[in-house]
Amino acid sequence: MSSPTPQSGAGSPATSIVRLPAATAWPITLAFGVALLFAGIVTSLSVFVLGAILAVVGCVGWFRDVFPHEKHVEVRVVAEPVTVTTSRPAVARLEIAPELHHRGNQRWPGRGGCHGGARVSLRPPEARKYLVSD
Repeated sequence: MSSPTPQSGAGSPATSIVRLPAATAWPITLAFGVALLFAGIVTSLSVFVLGAILAVVGCVGWFRDVFPHEKHVEVRVVAEPVTVTTSRPAVARLEIAPELHHRGNQRWPGRGGCHGGARVSLRPPEARKYLVSD
């Protein structure tokens, strides 16, 4: 992509033109051809041949769009100021079961979640019987 080229007229907001890659249908054609090609391996020869033809046509069409020079489309971009506002003075906290006290991981403090679960599951079976909490 190239950098935007600013252009402004009298009394209009600043606009710029950006060059983007042109849209093409060849990648989906190639994907459909490859899918039919693999489906034809399992089902029948005619599906395989149709998939091979679509895959080749998709490759050739896509490469002709890209090589020797990629096709581009110029798109006009109009800069508009964006203001972000909120009506909340602070973040609201949701209390779920405040009467329950979370004890955390007492056997290995700070080693909860995946690390604690992996550590417990990798211990030998005779050591796991001591990990049962009251």
